[in-house]
Amino acid sequence: MKLTPFQISEIATALDDNSYEHHWYWDRQKGEMLFISDMLDDDYTECGFDEDPEENPERFIKIEGIESRLSFRVMEDFTSTLPEGECRRALVRTLNGRKPFANFRNTLYDFPEEQ
Repeated sequence: MKLTPFQISEIATALDDNSYEHHWYWDRQKGEMLFISDMLDDDYTECGFDEDPEENPERFIKIEGIESRLSFRVMEDFTSTLPEGECRRALVRTLNGRKPFANFRNTLYDFPEEQ
């Protein structure tokens, strides 16, 4: 299954989320991300699930957030694979600047091919 840019963006959002109250699942059957929040006391049926994701791990893949140190390393590694040019320079500035996590994705929006 080839993922669309939107699906990749959803998976990236889940990986960026380190909250213990949020639970992200990739539905292999539908090809979409589903989300449950303990803070909202969501029931799985209210969140778009037609069955309990914990009871069908073959269909639903739980996506765990990655810790910030590893996430930063992934951004650095990605940046180092880019050819010299404006995108790479912009991402290096972003990584060395304030709020690199929030700004990295925003910087990539200016470069759709690399995104």
